[in-house]
Amino acid sequence: MKTNPTIYVVLAMRPSHQTGVYAHVEAFASYAAKIGVRVRVVTPFDMSPFLLYPFYGVGHLAKPFSRRFWLGWHLYSHSLVLRRQLSKVVPRTQPSIVYAQQLIAADAALELKRRGYPIQVVMTAHFNRSEVTEWVERGALKEDDRLHAWMLSVERRVLRDVDRLTFPSKFVHDLWRRDAMQDEQVPNFVFEPPQPASQRWSGDLITIGTLEPRKNHAYLLRVLSHARRLGHSYRLTIVGDGELVSSLRALAMSLGVADIVTFAGFVPRAASLLHTHRVYGHSARIENCPIVLLEAMAAGRPICAAPVGGIPELFDNDVQGLYWSLDDPEGAAHALIRLLEDRNVYDRMSKAARQRYVQRFAPDVVGPRLLRVVMGSSRETVAVADQGEVA
Repeated sequence: MKTNPTIYVVLAMRPSHQTGVYAHVEAFASYAAKIGVRVRVVTPFDMSPFLLYPFYGVGHLAKPFSRRFWLGWHLYSHSLVLRRQLSKVVPRTQPSIVYAQQLIAADAALELKRRGYPIQVVMTAHFNRSEVTEWVERGALKEDDRLHAWMLSVERRVLRDVDRLTFPSKFVHDLWRRDAMQDEQVPNFVFEPPQPASQRWSGDLITIGTLEPRKNHAYLLRVLSHARRLGHSYRLTIVGDGELVSSLRALAMSLGVADIVTFAGFVPRAASLLHTHRVYGHSARIENCPIVLLEAMAAGRPICAAPVGGIPELFDNDVQGLYWSLDDPEGAAHALIRLLEDRNVYDRMSKAARQRYVQRFAPDVVGPRLLRVVMGSSRETVAVADQGEVA
């Protein structure tokens, strides 16, 4: 009987069903457990809150005055706590695998490896181009200052030193390809969204994600406004919290669509709401491999999204959904009307979306590939695990 090492999945954030990263972790852990592979999720929040919150509180108190200081403290404190938590659970003498979800998590694991822990460090590149670039885009970091330079050096070092990298999209893989390394492009995968507990939120269009500039929710409001002028008042549900909620509410009011837009805020297991809406609308300016699009296809919902980043790798225009231009909300409104008003078009795309999920993004399709990369295993080893022969 073959015994495989425990996989320690390291997440440098509070477990939350609102983030795509956590959804990836949850899907991976569920699939691994299903075939008998031991997985333990490690986060900073495993630490006693009596120790953790005063430590983290320094950064939060400073955030209104200096986002740069907050970011520096955020990275320092998370790194310190993650190293502590990992050293408590990872065996000092027994081979183990640490599967990191962010640079800071991978850096903490690599520090243990430098101390002599017999671990392999694997990381999935969830970022759209670069984690450092994303902090700049959020306004928490300025290019070319000392913190920016330090973060770039950490990013380069981590991506150089991890044993294996997985890339959810070819788009990001091409940006960070490492020659002669055990890296692989493996898309995200999802389990089928559960049915909603109630019909509280329903409508024509739904979007799920943090309300931040990159997600570009204002575009969806403008699409609705143009559709209304063309005689179609479609209902949109926006699921998620974030810094832009007030400005988006104000924009909905000024565009005359406030009565057909619902701001649902954070909703646990938000993917369940896909079943009570007809189409998934996505307006992000850049993406890697957004899990919510896979969840939409799993629910048989056509997608409307711009062909940016890794999105064209997920669905085809006029097959599982429609590509729309982020520079042309009026044109997008015409496309949306065609999709929602032509039953034959809608049914065809709905069926194709579901089929694409089953063929490419279901757990039994992608799970073995990802597990093989994480474990550094041959196809035969994962096949053995899939037969339940893992201790």
